[in-house]
Parts: sequence; structure tokens; C-alpha cells
Amino acid sequence: LLLLLAVVVVPTACLLWFMSRAIENERLAVRQTLEQAIVEIWSDCYHRYDAEWLFGEFSIADAMYAPVVLRLRTYG
Repeated sequence: LLLLLAVVVVPTACLLWFMSRAIENERLAVRQTLEQAIVEIWSDCYHRYDAEWLFGEFSIADAMYAPVVLRLRTYG
């Protein structure tokens, strides 16, 4: 029984732990990439229209992206 534990269960547990860490790192990388892309698009809009809102005046685009801003501020 001890041999079974050492040969099968421990390596399996280690493999699952490493896989979960890899998935967590991949999620973080994807989140950072998406965040950079969104910020780049928004920065372009702000500089192009030189205003407080995305397209100069408050529009549906600002309302549509409000949940995205909330998610970026509160996620992880």
C-alpha cells in the first residue's frame, strides 16, 4: 500500500498541482494582454477626441464599457 502511494498517488498529485499553477499563469497572461489592448484602444479614443469621454461626449459606448471598467478594477 505504501509503495502504491509513493508510485502513483504522489506523482499524480504533483502533476495536478503543476497543471493548476500553469493554468493560473495562463489566465493571468491572457488577462494582462486583454487589459493592455483595451487600455490602448481607450487611450487612442481619449487622445483623438481630447475629451473626458471615449468619443467626445457621453455616448452609448461609454455606457457599454462601464461594466468592463468595473471588472478591470475589481478582478483579481
